[in-house]
Amino acid sequence: MMFGLFRRKIRDFKIKTKIFISYIMILVFTLLMVFIIGSVVTIRETREKTLYSAEQVLNQAKSFLEFKTMSIKNILDIISSNEALLDILKRTPGDYRDNVGLWSIDAQGIDRAMFYTSTNPDIGRIQVYMDAGPASFLQSEDYLLLSQFRDEKWYGEFTAAGTKLQWFLGSEFSGADSEEATYISALRAIPSDTNIQENLGIIKTDIPIDIFQTILNQAVFTESSIVAITDEDGEVLCLSDNTGSLSGLDEIINELNGRRDTFETLKMQDKTVLAGMRDIAKTDWRLMMIIPNEDIVQIINESPKQLILIFLLIIPFSIPLALLISATITRPISRLIVKMRNVQGGNLDVEMLPAGNDEVGVLTKDFNYMLSRIDVLMNDKYAMGKEIKSMELKALQAQINPHFLYNTLDQIYWLAVKHHTPSISDLVLALSRFYKLSLSKGRDTVTIENELEHVKAYVQIQNVRYNDGISLTIDVPEEIL
Repeated sequence: MMFGLFRRKIRDFKIKTKIFISYIMILVFTLLMVFIIGSVVTIRETREKTLYSAEQVLNQAKSFLEFKTMSIKNILDIISSNEALLDILKRTPGDYRDNVGLWSIDAQGIDRAMFYTSTNPDIGRIQVYMDAGPASFLQSEDYLLLSQFRDEKWYGEFTAAGTKLQWFLGSEFSGADSEEATYISALRAIPSDTNIQENLGIIKTDIPIDIFQTILNQAVFTESSIVAITDEDGEVLCLSDNTGSLSGLDEIINELNGRRDTFETLKMQDKTVLAGMRDIAKTDWRLMMIIPNEDIVQIINESPKQLILIFLLIIPFSIPLALLISATITRPISRLIVKMRNVQGGNLDVEMLPAGNDEVGVLTKDFNYMLSRIDVLMNDKYAMGKEIKSMELKALQAQINPHFLYNTLDQIYWLAVKHHTPSISDLVLALSRFYKLSLSKGRDTVTIENELEHVKAYVQIQNVRYNDGISLTIDVPEEIL
């Protein structure tokens, strides 16, 4: 019911309106299809690009960290192999008791060995733990006797690891104050130059944790994402600033800790995250990036919003274009309608319309041909009317002339009777009968009887001329008369 009413309503619209509506419907349908298909493709591509970009950010942060740690490792390697330092660390307490000034000389020698640290602005304070050397005679803040720290947890972990270089939080060292807790310390064993299995001491350098935190902050991919450095046991060494934006961090780190160089989606109990992990070369560190899935979805949803904005900008420009196109298409039809109404009103003197080769042009050509044919037919009808009038006049004249002839012959006949001249009266009577039968009162067909009378009248007239020299015999059956 409603559909039928709608169809009737649409049917009554002008062609211009129908074309406009059709154009808008096609435009909206096209934009809708482009939006749907574009959104699907864009969402997929945006997700792939987002994951790729996040992975590249993680790899870049990994490269920065490796550059920092490797530069520190190289400096510590150079210092630990310094021959002057190795000689100093072999001295006994007796060497200093015999020569009190030797301690100051060795302290200066150690400072010279530490010169390379000045080339790296990331390195803070450097301490040397030793079994002999200057600390065995007199300790300072920079020269410490190693035997006093053998019971410390960090020393046990360092020796158990069996590697030359280890990293620790500054807070793991006994007596560390709040300032030292803001450092990450690198410990490097100083091997003996005569027995590589024997260590003469340990170099400890403090690197401000802010240096690593700056790298992590630069690697933060979204507002809620977190970047962290952990050790092989899963202990967090450093975090990006926005640590409070994600709950369940420990659970996610523990989940990642069993993986190697991964970048995948983790589905936890109450959340889904995109998590990546990279091993930092020459360390036991692991760089982790954790991005909530909500942030990825938010990034992906930005692309359809841009498509919607583009479509909203296209539609206002499309409406005037639709009106222009519909007006251009219907203008020839409107002109044709005006001409047809003029013809319908009786005005046949209208100018021929220009016609193209499209459907409207064909219709216009047919209309122009119709006008030309009407003009020809009107001229033919006018000429035919004149001819008919002329023929009617001639017919009237033809009717008037026989009557005049009959009246004249009748007048002669009665004059002949009056003057008693039967031969003249008979001739006039025969001539009168002859013409009457010839004209047949305008009929196209005559009877045989009338034709026979016509012949008799003709023979009678001729016999007057030839003194009855013509004999006429008529033998016609009665049934055909």
